[in-house]
Amino acid sequence: MSQVLNPQPLRFSNAIVALGGGIALMMIAILVQGFGFGFEKISVLTLTVPFLVGCGLAYFVSHLLRSNLTRLRGELEDEFYRRTRELKQTEDRFRQYTESSSDWFWETDANNRFVFLSSHLYDVTGARPEDILGHTREEIRLESEGPEEDRHWEEYRYCIENRLPLADFEYRGRIADGRIIRYRINGKPYYDDTGEFLGYRGSGYEVKNSPEQQSRHSHSQDLIYTATQLLNDGFLLFDADDRMVMCNDRYRQLYSVIADKLQPGTSFAEIARAYSDSQSFASAEEKETWIEDRIERHKHPREPFDQQLPSGDWVRVIDQKLPGGGTVGLRVDITKTKQLEEELDQAQRIAKIASFRWDVERDRMISCSREFTRLFNNSVEQLKKSPWDEYKKKFHPDDLEKISKAYERSDNHDGVTEVEFRMKGPDGGYRNIVERIAPSLWRDGRIVEQIGTMQDVTERKRAEQEKLSSDEMLEAAIENVPGGFLVVNADGIIERFNRKFFDLYPEQQFFINEGVPFNRFLQSGIDRGVYLEAQVNPEGWLKRRLERHMSESIEFIDRLSDGRSIKVALRRLPNGMGVGIHFDVTELQQAREAAEQANEAKSEFLASMSHELRTPMHGILSFTELGLKRLETLSQEKLRQYLENIQISGTRLLYLLNDLLDLSKLEAGKMRLDMTPVKLADVVRACITEQDLRLREKNLRCEFEVDSVDRTCVCDRNRIMQVITNIFANAIKFSPEGGEIRIQLDHGETGCRMQISDEGIGIPENELDDVFGKFYQSTGNRNQAGGTGLGLAICREIIELHRGSIWAENNPQEGASILFELPLEQAQRE
Repeated sequence: MSQVLNPQPLRFSNAIVALGGGIALMMIAILVQGFGFGFEKISVLTLTVPFLVGCGLAYFVSHLLRSNLTRLRGELEDEFYRRTRELKQTEDRFRQYTESSSDWFWETDANNRFVFLSSHLYDVTGARPEDILGHTREEIRLESEGPEEDRHWEEYRYCIENRLPLADFEYRGRIADGRIIRYRINGKPYYDDTGEFLGYRGSGYEVKNSPEQQSRHSHSQDLIYTATQLLNDGFLLFDADDRMVMCNDRYRQLYSVIADKLQPGTSFAEIARAYSDSQSFASAEEKETWIEDRIERHKHPREPFDQQLPSGDWVRVIDQKLPGGGTVGLRVDITKTKQLEEELDQAQRIAKIASFRWDVERDRMISCSREFTRLFNNSVEQLKKSPWDEYKKKFHPDDLEKISKAYERSDNHDGVTEVEFRMKGPDGGYRNIVERIAPSLWRDGRIVEQIGTMQDVTERKRAEQEKLSSDEMLEAAIENVPGGFLVVNADGIIERFNRKFFDLYPEQQFFINEGVPFNRFLQSGIDRGVYLEAQVNPEGWLKRRLERHMSESIEFIDRLSDGRSIKVALRRLPNGMGVGIHFDVTELQQAREAAEQANEAKSEFLASMSHELRTPMHGILSFTELGLKRLETLSQEKLRQYLENIQISGTRLLYLLNDLLDLSKLEAGKMRLDMTPVKLADVVRACITEQDLRLREKNLRCEFEVDSVDRTCVCDRNRIMQVITNIFANAIKFSPEGGEIRIQLDHGETGCRMQISDEGIGIPENELDDVFGKFYQSTGNRNQAGGTGLGLAICREIIELHRGSIWAENNPQEGASILFELPLEQAQRE
């Protein structure tokens, strides 16, 4: 229960249980994988998933159990303190009521002779019951003072003869000291089970001479009765002879099985015997023993005890002796409290947490939970009777001094005291126990009661030891991974890394630490110019890089500005964690790229040049040869047609040679840019005008949209116009008849973006980057005639020379778009 006072140990326990669960599931995975596929195939990656899943499941279960335990404990304490406070108030109130009451109780037999008078008669009037017992009321009456008194006695005799109730009957009598007392009585006849008349029972009080006193007495009686009826708990009052004086309706509801016995004047022995008939006993001897014990408890009340009613509800029986010898009792309904106690006990059993309450002054147990009795293998009664020396026998001898010091500290400490020790368990072996104690009651500035818990943490200690060994093994494995190792959790926070990862990024070492956001680590690299590809468009690169990191499984190359190439292999775990391995593949990548470039150059030259050069050359030679053979017979019109074909092929060959020369210059870095401030909107309009004839031939519409910002861009006007013309010409070529071409130009704070979209068949998704290769023709467009296959390759080289970027996208509806960006600030610095 001290967990509520100090929730930190619960959180600590949750973490330990979570780690234990993760280790347990990982060990199972090791066995399954080892025996199923061989232990040599086990790796850190294959064990990380079961470890994290186990951690999550164990943490969830532990957190749920401890949350329920805390909630139940709080509800139980609130209910207990509320009931205790109400009970104390009720006890004080009704002790005063009964002590101030002036009623007594009487009983007569069938002959109208007194057989019982409560001792309160003497306290109120001074009349001794023994002087009246055995006499009738007529025998102790005084001579009538007049007709009015005679009439009262006639009514009395009429009621007696006809077995009618008596109501407010007054008469006078003389007591031993000679005083004359005026009595007022109320009573009713009572019968046995066969209906035979047995006599009268009732109550009486002394009538004072003053009407004001009479009114005050009546009001007092009404107040007491009303107050008892308003109680939520059962209330009853017995006189010194253990006969019932009164009980409220709530008491009759609780003990409805004996409601007919709950009458004034009935002895407690009769009530107890009647109630025993509603109980189940193994034998008559057991029943008699129960009756005797119950009567003894009533005569000599000790501490309260709990009683289960035939209905299944529970009440707490609280009896207390009054100064005059009578007994006042309360029956508090604790059914809900018992249910909470049962739930708390179940939660404590699951969590292996035992609770107790300790009397510091007497050095004795006050109460404890069932889990506590299981821990000490003893009953609650025995544990309450056991002195401290008996408890010490359970503790490990080497821990006694530590325990004693902790208890001394707790007796004078206002907070929670915690001590861990070894204790002998029910099986005889020692268990690891964590005990937490906190004060619950003070008196005169001293702690007189403590509340505490004892938790069996043996399994936790074992899990900690296993975790320590596993952590050491895991740490060694991570450090020996052939590459940089990095773990980023689902929230994008760096959780683990090894030394090799630290060494791969020397300029970002300040941001390589557990708890640092991964995007902050990347941003530090961008700010320091570590990532080569991020220098063109830092924001776009960071966005794409984080999207890659969120992929389920991906491998790519990070090109660093110092010339190194880092291969990154990312894997996304089911719990959202990302595990990455980073390898320095600079030499391998350089060798591979050199080989690929050489091979591609050769293949492109042999394949593309042989086709692109041969085709127009064949056209020129064929038409020339044909013209020479038929020179004398050809008409002027036919000769003009041959010459036009020769011109078309020659022009195509010239374009090809020009493109080859431009591309060669660009790749060799020999092309020089003439950087001047240029309004790109004017360049776009010039290109549209230049292509107007081709637009009309295919009945195409061209929509040009430009934002309202009138800004110049520092660039090479002719080269940028060449880029726009190439892209625009492609859009015309691949647009269907009657289609539309849309050009959008947007100016930003740091650059501008242009997008040229057509309504053609689009580009296959896997070829969006390939279309910028030399002599590349998309598989969806290879049936289209014309083109050298170098246009987009030249566009990319020109844009990249301007420190910009260019890419292709498919439109949502139909067609494709070519987009490029020019960073204004970098272009101006150039």
